[in-house]
Amino acid sequence: MSLMAEVMMKASKRFLLHSVAARPSLWTPLNVDARELRLESTLFGGQCFRWKRTAHPSIYVGWVLDQMIALEETGSNVYFCAISPGDRAMQSQLPSLPSPPSPPTRSPTAEATARLLRAYFQLSFPVQKLDAMFCDRDPKYFSSVSSRFSGTRLLDQDPFECLVSFICSANNNITRIVQMIEKLCVELGELRAEVAVAIGGGGDGGGGGANVGDADASVVKLYSFPSIEALRQCSEQNFRSWGMGYRAKSIKVTIDMLCDNNFLLFRQLYAFKDPSSLMVSSFSNVLRRQFPLANDEKSEFLTSFTETQSRVGLNAMSSALLENQDSERVADIDAQDNAVLDFLMQFRGVGLKVASCAALFSLHRHSVVPVDTHIWQVSTANYVTSLRNKTCNEKTVRVVQSAWRRVFGPMAGWSQMILFANRLKIFNSRSAEPLSMSAADGNVAASTPVPARKRSRIVEPPI
Repeated sequence: MSLMAEVMMKASKRFLLHSVAARPSLWTPLNVDARELRLESTLFGGQCFRWKRTAHPSIYVGWVLDQMIALEETGSNVYFCAISPGDRAMQSQLPSLPSPPSPPTRSPTAEATARLLRAYFQLSFPVQKLDAMFCDRDPKYFSSVSSRFSGTRLLDQDPFECLVSFICSANNNITRIVQMIEKLCVELGELRAEVAVAIGGGGDGGGGGANVGDADASVVKLYSFPSIEALRQCSEQNFRSWGMGYRAKSIKVTIDMLCDNNFLLFRQLYAFKDPSSLMVSSFSNVLRRQFPLANDEKSEFLTSFTETQSRVGLNAMSSALLENQDSERVADIDAQDNAVLDFLMQFRGVGLKVASCAALFSLHRHSVVPVDTHIWQVSTANYVTSLRNKTCNEKTVRVVQSAWRRVFGPMAGWSQMILFANRLKIFNSRSAEPLSMSAADGNVAASTPVPARKRSRIVEPPI
């Protein structure tokens, strides 16, 4: 590749953003009430790890599947901007760089990106109604916390990325998990964009903005998540050299398991996606590009994926299903939750904690409650006081999970996100909940519970 070609390729990956107020033509409203979607507590509350803050306090950049997206919360609405190679509207502020080549593929339309985001944030669920129902079910504790985290939502994520991410989360904290995932992306993914947000730049007419690389522009690099094929080629030592520590063996063994028998377990992982989810078609498109099989095998898998047997359609849930469930429906949900958890717990490094995270955050198991240090202490103080001085293990955690379903119903996982966020230091300015916490804040839902005076791990595969 010639030097000019390299320069032009690098230029095509550089983007400059202005805020909605400074340059509204770059942005499209998602048309969602702020009480229905709070970006900070949703994106940085420990369920995902690849969204990044920028120099602007209300603008975040990250990934939804394989699409790079910028989001801004204005107080009355949420706006989005798809970041696509060849987007001249954003690149026009870079006069020192050559004009980028024409993009090989068409940028996604605003309508398509809006559909993707509405599915990703699961906006079909009325979170205000959910919170009101949870407050009715727990008028003492949950009600005292929920108003500070209104709009916190569960995300509908990619199951493979979610599984790998939460294997990295074992005995870890959010900051370290973010660093680990970023290292995997830098080493094995592709640099797709360098994004800067201009502070105090010009208005919608253009001009007067900062360049990527200017001192007042905070540059964020966006790397794609590595494919399973790229991860498959790595050794345990590779993962250790990238800072995964003892988790390196778990990652390597799990990747090999997913790839064995013509990627059988990898296919089954995606087959657990609820077919009523709006994300299914988007996942099909991603898998069509990335799934490491020959075309005929790929076509067969995608057909079985999109036509998988109907499960409990929680993403198509009517408002009536948010109320009391009949015993048969609840038993059906419990059985399916257990089937998903059992499937996930066959992988190395995946105990009940990690499996619960992957099930809740990527496989539509809305009643599953991951139990970490924070949730254990909240639970034993409010919902299962009989366990207050008990050892935390798989048996007692399942008792805690059952208690949450009994209190909050089949959407208990959504209530967990609110009460978990309330325990994080990064949201401390909003938190007034009085429970004394002995563990360091910042641990995600897969971190190790610390019961009274004795550290005890939920049963995990031996490492």
